[in-house]
Amino acid sequence: MPAQQKKVIFCIAGVLSFACALGIAAAIGTQLWIKGKILCKTGALLVNASGPELEKFIGEIQYGLFYGERVRQCGLGGRPFRFSFFPDLLKIIPASIHVLAVVSS
Repeated sequence: MPAQQKKVIFCIAGVLSFACALGIAAAIGTQLWIKGKILCKTGALLVNASGPELEKFIGEIQYGLFYGERVRQCGLGGRPFRFSFFPDLLKIIPASIHVLAVVSS
């Protein structure tokens, strides 16, 4: 393999790994990065809601990398539900990032 081709491959690999590291840092740093609206269809159909009444049946859903939150609206007010994946891991991640930064420098 010629030297120029090796340089190009290693340069592309370095740029790709740097982009992946930035993506991981952004995903960990941003708490809730997917947001959406959900409709309580059963409740809206029961009362035949339309127009401004329909707003009482639209809830919100938000997801992050390791946790999320859902607020369900079925005409009776919001009912929040929070969940997390690997709750013990969330406590360890900041410490491991600091240790990794100190060791690598």
